Amino acid sequence: AGTRRIGFYNNLGPGDYRFLVRAQSDDGTLVSELTDLSFRIQPKFFQTKWFFFGLLLLVVLGPVLFGLSRERYLRRRSQWLEATVTERTRALEMANNNLEQTANTLRSTQRQLVDAAHMAGMAEIATDVLHNVGNTLNSVNVSSAMIDQYADEIRPDLLIHTAELIQSQTNLAHFFEGKQGKLIPDFLLAFSKTLRERKIHLQE
Repeated sequence: AGTRRIGFYNNLGPGDYRFLVRAQSDDGTLVSELTDLSFRIQPKFFQTKWFFFGLLLLVVLGPVLFGLSRERYLRRRSQWLEATVTERTRALEMANNNLEQTANTLRSTQRQLVDAAHMAGMAEIATDVLHNVGNTLNSVNVSSAMIDQYADEIRPDLLIHTAELIQSQTNLAHFFEGKQGKLIPDFLLAFSKTLRERKIHLQE
């Protein structure tokens, strides 16, 4: 500090310090012994040993914690995917069963119409229509990945209703000469075309 009564010491680091002071007269004569003033500057939190130790621990354990967290995430993701695949497989199996049921119903209706067509003298028309239906049934290859996309477009309820309508008739020859009976070959032809279109899409 020299001859000044005030001293400034900037940028002192943390630690213990001693400030020595001695007074002097106006003519420069020392009039007292040295006075010892001790003080301590506390370190900031980022200057402490604990901070450096914690930082080192974070550097060492950080990758380990990240790896454990990543592993847990991947395990949960795998469980979710497994559940999704199981649910999807169950839905495809149900759709496949519905399609098989529709095909069985169509085959049954085919056999009934063959008998009824011969009885009503419509063997030639029935042969063409039912031949197309039979070819379609024999060539349908169901793709499990697209069953659910087309299952709703095929109306098995209409086919079942047609089969029930035929089974309920006691006089099939007279029935096929009526208004409803004449519509059945056209309906089966349209249904056959729908199955053929679904087959083409599934093969693509």
